[in-house]
Amino acid sequence: MKKFFVQSSSAAKGFTLIELLIVIAIILILIAIALPNFMEAQQRSKVAKAKAEARTYANALESYRLDFGGYPRDHDSIWPHPVAGDQDGYTQLTSPIKYVTSLPRDPWGEQVDTGGPEAGGVMRNRALYYEGGSGSDSTPQCGKGTRRTIYRDKNLRKWGDSRCIHAYLVLCIGPDANDGTSGNDEFPYGTTLWVYSPTNGTRSFGDIYKTVGEFKRGNVFRDLGGGKVAKYQQEGE
Repeated sequence: MKKFFVQSSSAAKGFTLIELLIVIAIILILIAIALPNFMEAQQRSKVAKAKAEARTYANALESYRLDFGGYPRDHDSIWPHPVAGDQDGYTQLTSPIKYVTSLPRDPWGEQVDTGGPEAGGVMRNRALYYEGGSGSDSTPQCGKGTRRTIYRDKNLRKWGDSRCIHAYLVLCIGPDANDGTSGNDEFPYGTTLWVYSPTNGTRSFGDIYKTVGEFKRGNVFRDLGGGKVAKYQQEGE
């Protein structure tokens, strides 16, 4: 009877160190190519989100004005932090009538709440929510008392006064995560906007805006850089 013998081969050959290094290098190159594109797409998505939410605010603000004759108070981006004080205007869009179902947060705002100012007096969560600048809550031009009192008591309102400019500014800090707007609390009586433009780079300096109302009657300017400004005549974004 014939016997057949199968000669066992040596242990299966594995990858050499050089081969593993080559594979790792290829993976790293692919990541280096893909990651910037992914980050750019992420930023573009946030910009689109911010513009859509700003338009939602604008529609709600216009509906509010039709019902009440003026726009809500200023809204501080650090609301509901106590430092925001009475600048809680967006809450007027949620109660007693729900013009918006909820208050979206700034896509580039920090989702934290510090106990107070940090080094340099800057709040880390200063852009937790969208900023809001109202012309209707200006006590010298539109009423007496405080932002709250002129909304609580119609007799304290001077909304028919020609000096009262009914306008509202919705502000998002933009991809650079820095508030570059000067005088948003004084909008539209003295405000300079630095408008974000993706043509300067996805993460370029500037804020994203939506403006409604009679802001063209006011003193609203666009910063052109180099110490130059121009009258702001558009409605945002």
